[in-house]
Amino acid sequence: MATTTACPADCFLTRGRKALIAALQADVCLNSLVKRWFTFAEGLLERVDLRAADCPQIQAYPAQGAVDVPTNVYDHFTYDINVGMATDWQDVSPCFRILCAVLRVVRTAGRSRLGLTGDCLLSVVPLRFQFKPYQSDTDPRIRWQCILAVRLSWNRRLP
Repeated sequence: MATTTACPADCFLTRGRKALIAALQADVCLNSLVKRWFTFAEGLLERVDLRAADCPQIQAYPAQGAVDVPTNVYDHFTYDINVGMATDWQDVSPCFRILCAVLRVVRTAGRSRLGLTGDCLLSVVPLRFQFKPYQSDTDPRIRWQCILAVRLSWNRRLP
């Protein structure tokens, strides 16, 4: 007879994403720069559009993950979260300002490990960022978008 185990409503990956978003939203400087947050907390409830009315905005969403070869002690998990920023100005400088604020929060999160050491979170590290201009079909103005990949790494056993 097979044993059944209840699936947890929340797992360490979800807790990591939510903790990173909470850290970003708790920063006073960053909040003063951002008008709209897209966090997809309960799934894709609304489509992200780079509309002028929603800028400056931040989107935080899962990007990719990996599981290294298991050992007899731990499994190593990496989980990348994209933090997208968008501004509605021809000048890219406001997007730089938001990126710098996000990087400061991520570096602080790396030192505190988002308070998730009990979940075996090892590190929170900014990986890379990329800027690109965005132009909609209906509005000739340029909007700037920057996507920063943030990696969360764990050493733990699968639940």
